[in-house]
This record gives sequence, C-alpha cells and structure tokens, in this order.
Amino acid sequence: MEAQEEATLDVTIKGVVVFYTFYVVEQLSDDMIIGSDMLQRWKIKLDPENEDVDIDPNVVARIRV
Repeated sequence: MEAQEEATLDVTIKGVVVFYTFYVVEQLSDDMIIGSDMLQRWKIKLDPENEDVDIDPNVVARIRV
C-alpha cells in the first residue's frame, strides 16, 4: 500500500468541525479510515455498544474560542 497524496480536510463529527491530514490511497475497503491518532488528538471516544462517538466537551470549547 502506498499513499499517492495527502490532504488536510475539515470533517464534521456530531456538529463539531475538526481538521486532520488524510492520506489518499487507492483500493481501500472503505472510502475513509479514521485512525487512532486522529481520535486521540481530538479526544474522540468510540461507543460501539450504541454505535456512536463522544467528543470531549473541553476540546469543543477550545475549538469554538
């Protein structure tokens, strides 16, 4: 697997706009794969039981300032 390009994109998750650098790779099984590094940076926690995510309110407050 080799990345052809990279792009910094804004992504809206539960009404919160976050940005991250994504790598463009052909023939992935999904259109977008979000890695643990992005989840950690934005303090996003997965809630698999409810098929949902939680975003730390402190991070949201910092973004909106």
